Amino acid sequence: MAAEKKIAAQTEEAKVEETKKETKKTTTKKPRTTKKAEATKAEEVVKETATEKKTTAKKAPAKKKADADNKVVNDLLEEVVKGIEVEIPAVMVEEEIDNIVNNFNYRLQSQGLDLNTYFKYTGLTLETLREQMRPQAEKQVKGRLALEYIAKVENLTASEEDINTEYQKIADAYNLEIEKVKASIDSAAIAADVVVGKAALFLRENAAISTAEEEAK
Repeated sequence: MAAEKKIAAQTEEAKVEETKKETKKTTTKKPRTTKKAEATKAEEVVKETATEKKTTAKKAPAKKKADADNKVVNDLLEEVVKGIEVEIPAVMVEEEIDNIVNNFNYRLQSQGLDLNTYFKYTGLTLETLREQMRPQAEKQVKGRLALEYIAKVENLTASEEDINTEYQKIADAYNLEIEKVKASIDSAAIAADVVVGKAALFLRENAAISTAEEEAK
């Protein structure tokens, strides 16, 4: 969703800055550690890893279902997009490319890299990278336009409760106070994302009904 991407980008940028600060702190002389301390630390790591594995295992079924649902919507959208022949405003495509490039840069920074380093080792430039990402951007813009069209035809709307629920969902996802999220994202943008989400759900549910009817035959 467009609104959530904004928060994700801001959160990722904050994490990168925090990582830089921590890196500077660790450049100072490290205190000597005893074997006992090292053993305790190793035990803590083992416990944390085991806990993470259990948590991941519990979430696996739900994630698998969510991935399957998303694939259904994406496959259907891809078919819908193929039939869209209208000219997409260039500014929408360029804005989507901006989002993709920024997200890519944040991922690089989280690994201690940046776009300049990436360009140095790949021989690419910002212009060539943007052109590589153009097809993906065009596809995403067409997909959103298709969902917005479905929402319009089906008279899908976002209630105040829907908007507040979406604000809370984003706040929980990025461990932020809801008021901070509200200050960062306009309610109109949240409402637009909610409606698009409902259109995706509508598409998925109707696809499931059609599939069930076909199997019944």
